[in-house]
Amino acid sequence: MHSFIKKDAKRAPSKVDCRKGFTIVLKGYYGELNVAYHQSFLPENEYYIFHGLRLMDKLAFQMDVLLKSSKFVLIIEVKNISGRLKFEKGSDLMIRELNNLEEGMDNPLQQVKRHHLQFNNWLKFHQFKGIPVEHLVVISKTSTIIETNPDNQQIFQKIIYAESLLDKIRNLEEKYQKPRITKNTLTHLSETLLKAHHIYIPDILQKYNLSQSDLIPGVQCTNSKCKCYPMEYISASWRCDTCKETSKTAHIPTVSILLKARGYKVQLTSTTGDYGADLILSTDSTTIVVQAKRYQNTVGLKAVQEIVSAKGYYGADECWVITNSYFTEPALNLAESNNVVLIDRDQLIEWMLEDKQGANMSG
Repeated sequence: MHSFIKKDAKRAPSKVDCRKGFTIVLKGYYGELNVAYHQSFLPENEYYIFHGLRLMDKLAFQMDVLLKSSKFVLIIEVKNISGRLKFEKGSDLMIRELNNLEEGMDNPLQQVKRHHLQFNNWLKFHQFKGIPVEHLVVISKTSTIIETNPDNQQIFQKIIYAESLLDKIRNLEEKYQKPRITKNTLTHLSETLLKAHHIYIPDILQKYNLSQSDLIPGVQCTNSKCKCYPMEYISASWRCDTCKETSKTAHIPTVSILLKARGYKVQLTSTTGDYGADLILSTDSTTIVVQAKRYQNTVGLKAVQEIVSAKGYYGADECWVITNSYFTEPALNLAESNNVVLIDRDQLIEWMLEDKQGANMSG
């Protein structure tokens, strides 16, 4: 979805749908980031947090957040929805009012109840017994108004704002005061969850009735007033024929997209004073600094030395150098002695092919 679609009148409806879909995905992502902020205050030695687990019952189901402790498991459905949300008693729909317009939407309370049922089935199938499971809908925006009938106030036990998440977890800790899950069972459950997780990559082209020719390849111009495609790589710099903008780092956002597709959270460093790192990757437990080198010749010692320095500066757990080229033998030797991961042209192409194959999967 990051690729811009060509301005073709025949494809205009698909282009609008694609951008709308991308906006929805981004809103969901930012909603989960907001909830993750509040989760970060939980004691790390007491809680295990899984994001986006996709498991199989009779049908696949995906949970935004699964929070696991020795006392209980909590399924969280995160919603980043603006406006006024109306929950009618006995209705399977939620009504969203925004800008004086109403629309029916799937009821997240019903959705998370279904995930609760499916997860209990999954636990039973994998022979995990006696594990208390709770569920919750978390609204990421406090500006969103939640309404229901006077005789339906019990829904507020299961739908809260992100700011109330820690209080809700404390209430659950009071409800389940004694540990019910042994340390060995917690470890086994974590291993089984990760092994059972199925990554789903939808076929975006098929979904929006597009073809590869509708996507614009190449590196986008870094000039915010231009944004044309593609820039050309000439004499160690990217150059835009339209506005004459030049850049040595225009390829880095493209590399970040590739890494995001592989499941990493990606942060771009400042173009000045980056201390040898172009990108900072993170997972729930690991921080990785990355230097991305677009070279016509082989990459030498300097890149390895810089990323080792960046690892110390940023306090990272790992450090990588990624290139569209290859590495000199001294660079390979220095990397080995300093535990630097080197990703050369062959590995980079392999990643791209994997992503292309993933994009053609229907799930």
